[in-house]
Amino acid sequence: MAMNIPMSEIPILRSSPGGIRRAFRAWRHSLLLPWIGLDAFRVVQTTERAHSLLVTTPSRFYKIGRNPRNTIALEYDQYRLVAASCGELTPHLPAVHYAVRCGRPVLQMNRIPFSAGDEWTGRHAHAALELLKRKGRPGTPADWRTFPFLQAGTLLARSILDPPRQAKLDRIMQKASARPCRIGPVYGDFHHENLLSVGPEQFYLIDPTGFMPTGIQSYDALHFIAYRAWKTSGKGWSFWMDGVDDCQTSRWQIPGCESIARDFIDVDLDVAGVFYATCRLGQLSVLLGDKWTMPERQRAGWAALVDRHPENG
Repeated sequence: MAMNIPMSEIPILRSSPGGIRRAFRAWRHSLLLPWIGLDAFRVVQTTERAHSLLVTTPSRFYKIGRNPRNTIALEYDQYRLVAASCGELTPHLPAVHYAVRCGRPVLQMNRIPFSAGDEWTGRHAHAALELLKRKGRPGTPADWRTFPFLQAGTLLARSILDPPRQAKLDRIMQKASARPCRIGPVYGDFHHENLLSVGPEQFYLIDPTGFMPTGIQSYDALHFIAYRAWKTSGKGWSFWMDGVDDCQTSRWQIPGCESIARDFIDVDLDVAGVFYATCRLGQLSVLLGDKWTMPERQRAGWAALVDRHPENG
């Protein structure tokens, strides 16, 4: 005999809206079983990215590739390249594992119980930059011409800046390259959110997608300071160039970063803002590809940095 059960008696429908949402999340997370196994039932958070899905559990972190552009494999290769190029950083890299599961690339690492405060950030940033610096050597003007971020930024200028500014940018970089600067491993995306402090002596570096074995090492210090200035401002992404302008105005003396500027920036401070902005925009154009569109405020900020640099400076 058919049983007429009121809808209110079905447990999941009788539960509170919060209970229904939890049941839906559990069902949705179960779809991750092919790629992260039983950890699918321990998911704490998921984050959508352009080319991947980020999954956090109490003990592990996963990146699952979502399209044919296998950035997951590239990131794994970059971790290996960091270790090969600068062995001293190996203790400060998370143990990562890569595999292709059910047709998708998966990067797995243990979750790092880091401190979210600034108590040790400055010390650890200095220590990491020092390890990279030890692998460096005195540079020559030719090293400027072969720095990939600067190459990409100079190429980008051809479509963003007008011809007079392009010519001025070329003159600025040519003059700046005459000053010796240190060449060596460059982390590429070195900032406080990619530096996880575990305690007073231990830290980990993550997201090495911009790492290169040889480049202008001042870039890492400039990026760390500029990123810190932008984040401290509380402004959105389109205002990032405003942070660069603040750094240049203060000659890169942002609170808490004074020792970074003193010990790791050896490009001419008069040109540091133009150099960094050009390199950073070039880096973004390479990493994000053709789909990236530069915000108008960043275009204007880049042009303003070039305009304000004195021709006799």
